[in-house]
Amino acid sequence: MNAEPRFRSIKAEIRRELMPAVSLRVLTRWAATRPKGSVQIATFRDSSSDRRGSTEPPQDEITVQTSRLWLDTASRWRYEVDVPGRRPGVSVTDGPLWWASGPSLDAHSNESAPERYPGQREHQEWHLFHPEEVLAGLIVNSTRLDERDGRPLEVIEAVARGDYAPFSLPSGADSYHLVVDRERGVVLRLAARAEGVEFLTVEITSLEFDVPLDRSLFRIELPAGLTFTPPPSHLPRPTLLRRVLGRLHLGPRY
Repeated sequence: MNAEPRFRSIKAEIRRELMPAVSLRVLTRWAATRPKGSVQIATFRDSSSDRRGSTEPPQDEITVQTSRLWLDTASRWRYEVDVPGRRPGVSVTDGPLWWASGPSLDAHSNESAPERYPGQREHQEWHLFHPEEVLAGLIVNSTRLDERDGRPLEVIEAVARGDYAPFSLPSGADSYHLVVDRERGVVLRLAARAEGVEFLTVEITSLEFDVPLDRSLFRIELPAGLTFTPPPSHLPRPTLLRRVLGRLHLGPRY
């Protein structure tokens, strides 16, 4: 498997599916094994169970989230997350500058003071394009070769190497499943398993390499009357992006 992906630009669509009830149980069990006070789980509910006054997700509920990534060089990208019933959350980075606009019509940028509000060094789906970094936090139990549309794939079954799973993978899962494009060095599918099911899957459903990307993609057009403002000074950038873009990974956080 190549250590570095080989491409000049990327256009991708990513689909996440989560079983919130299973995810919450897995994280709760895992948190109970950690030192007291070291883990705090916060749940975010967007489903109809809220309207019924329940704080527990239905056992059979599956939440789905679609996001899109346009990557043009390592320091320029656009990332969108669909939010049901509202405008998508959008984040754009172009070198040292960044802009973010959320479904609640909040809009922030560091354009007026880039040194005071530095941007992220990597885009939100960075780990999918660096499988070696994901695998560094896992112990591989088995691998097999496969093929899709004429491209060689590697299918990997693994478990967490330590107490915490790497990157966006949930800690506490029984095992993790990866499908990697061997030539491009891209994780096409990730899954976390527990209780006999895949309770979280992340899959690149559309992927184009080396496509021309118009520079207009790397700016955000705001609705009339809305302007960008500096971010709240008390919020670090990752926290701000979670607030603007919503629940990027659909489930409990710790």
